[in-house]
Amino acid sequence: MSEELDIENINSSNDADVNDNDDNVGENNNDDNNDNTPTLEDYQRVFEEKKQLEEKNKKLYARLAKLSSNLKGQAVSHPDDVNDKLERLELKTEGFSDEEIDFLRPYGGKKALENPYVKSAIDIMREKAKAESAVVDVDSTKSDIEKKYTADQLKNMPLEELEKILPKA
Repeated sequence: MSEELDIENINSSNDADVNDNDDNVGENNNDDNNDNTPTLEDYQRVFEEKKQLEEKNKKLYARLAKLSSNLKGQAVSHPDDVNDKLERLELKTEGFSDEEIDFLRPYGGKKALENPYVKSAIDIMREKAKAESAVVDVDSTKSDIEKKYTADQLKNMPLEELEKILPKA
């Protein structure tokens, strides 16, 4: 009901405007014509704005398509990398070295440990690494004093200092 009243009020105000224009029929009133009717320049300006907005819209859609295709490509390769890193971390926490993990990778990673041949190869790698780290130190035949001081330092050292550093027998 209130909508009907609003429409009636609008119609009555339009009638009042028409009546005002009827009073001035003989006069030249160009202001009303220029205010209400769009000019050719207005149409051209709106047309140019429309063109610019359409161009921006095309560019945005192109960017969106490009980004979505990039995301799809990443989503395909991403789980493999995550699974590989996760498996590598699990093997690392179980005590495998980087070399051992790299050795296991072409044979199936963690699943390869079920194979007894792969296990024995890992054991051999560990024994080899242990043997290499157990190289005998050349200085192991020297005493602690000989390691700490050179022969010249010991010769030139005063007797009191030698008594302090030499063990008492």
